Amino acid sequence: MTYRDLLQFVLAVVLVSLTPLARADIHSCFMEEVPEVPHPEFSKGVAKFGMNLFKRVVSAQQEKQPGENTVISPYSIWSALCLAFFGAEGRTKDQLAGALRLSTKISTFSHWRFLDQMLSTAGGVTTAKPSGVRINSKISNNGYTSRSRSSSTSTFQSTNKAYFSQDMILNTCLTSYLPELRLLDFSRPVEAAERINTDVSQATRGEITSLVEPQLLTNVDFVLLNAVFFRGAWKTQFPAGNTVTRTFYAAPDRPLGLVPMMTTVGRFNYAYSTPLDASVLELPYESGFSLLVLLPAVDVGLPELVVEKLSRRRLLEARSLMALTEIEITLPKFSVTSSISDLLKQALSDLGVVDIFTGAADLRSFTNTSGLQLNTAIHQATVTVSEEGTVAAAATGLLGTRLGPSKVTYDRPFVFLLVDNLMDVPVLTGVLNRPPTDAP
Repeated sequence: MTYRDLLQFVLAVVLVSLTPLARADIHSCFMEEVPEVPHPEFSKGVAKFGMNLFKRVVSAQQEKQPGENTVISPYSIWSALCLAFFGAEGRTKDQLAGALRLSTKISTFSHWRFLDQMLSTAGGVTTAKPSGVRINSKISNNGYTSRSRSSSTSTFQSTNKAYFSQDMILNTCLTSYLPELRLLDFSRPVEAAERINTDVSQATRGEITSLVEPQLLTNVDFVLLNAVFFRGAWKTQFPAGNTVTRTFYAAPDRPLGLVPMMTTVGRFNYAYSTPLDASVLELPYESGFSLLVLLPAVDVGLPELVVEKLSRRRLLEARSLMALTEIEITLPKFSVTSSISDLLKQALSDLGVVDIFTGAADLRSFTNTSGLQLNTAIHQATVTVSEEGTVAAAATGLLGTRLGPSKVTYDRPFVFLLVDNLMDVPVLTGVLNRPPTDAP
């Protein structure tokens, strides 16, 4: 198979500057807190944050650029902001905790490490404990299991880095447990940008090679980065010989252009969700991930209207209605890249993360340097869907059907979500309004 059937996404957050503490056990870094162990409910908060962020980014982008594609990695953004949370205090800490659905720093550290390892070990289920996280027998009783690594056809990898100006004195307790914290010479922006972009390129297997420009690093003292890479092969592939050029419609009566459309036949989970006004199809990978495709009802049309109604609860309800159905599926072959900055800041501000972007930011737990604040947020995501797979990356009144149609054609705008099935965490979300087209 070729490995262009992939998805990858990355986030960099630039802050200005950054306070020591202690050492020994991670608990000594946050001495006032009571130790906690990972709990299955934690992933619900990650999913809720992801859905809320996705809705706000889509709303802001459609207001600014109607009809544009959107693709973001809520997990990438959540993971990077967790790094900021470890250094935050006061109201800044409270705002991050509220938006990211976090409690204490000790609890967040355990869950952050644990969730990252769970997502990074796609494949068969095992009882192995994640390294570096203190876990007791309650975990298995609460329903958490970890997974063994699968074949090279399915890969998920998350990389976090926090770069601080080399003239800072970092909190030695945090650096003992967060190897992600490192020093960098920002007085030489060209070399600093090269270092960051090299790390991003390595983390995304060369799919994203230039995230930051040297001028962006002028007068910057702190860069926070998360890069996520996903490669997944379909369980039921789309035979290349079935791919033909067909019309994609911006609306039922508005042809947009010609696109390569892939077709396959198989048994897939499918349902129609009345609360979402959309059909929901699950396309599983050979790992523990699935691509969920939400096609708006014809009378709804716009996918952003589906996104407005989207929530973790409604998505789970829709999935509970699904049944395996023999379906012929026709899906566009596409590659989409999104890069957002101000839209991301606006969306986070809407979620209550305000002070970190102002002079009121309190990030004193990283170093003894004062006056730090989040200066710039950059998120770049890319998704490629092809025949082999993807690269990257009960309610009252609920009505639905467990019977799917014999044929589903995705020849008009739709919503898609890359979801980890074990943890129910959306790692990539997007709206495809206009795939790359050829002239009719």
